[in-house]
Amino acid sequence: MFWGFRLAPPWTFIVGISLPIAVVMGWSLFLAPRAVYRVPLPLVAPAALLVFLLAALALADAGLKIPAVVLAVVSAVNAGLGLSLQRRSSEFTST
Repeated sequence: MFWGFRLAPPWTFIVGISLPIAVVMGWSLFLAPRAVYRVPLPLVAPAALLVFLLAALALADAGLKIPAVVLAVVSAVNAGLGLSLQRRSSEFTST
């Protein structure tokens, strides 16, 4: 949202308001636990990581380099832990 409001004047409110709404709608339709069109479980973590890395890229483009790096690192660690826990849980349920 912050990134959208830093664009040139005709796009300021269009992107600043519509982009967060589109991300929330996409997350609720495809990535949320009770999503209507849920992405297959092995793809949830990479898709969520993509969303957060795009947000980090937007922060970096807006001039907020340190928060962008922090968000990217935390997102990568979170996705890695999520995939690791997903693999471990599937190992326990398959035996």
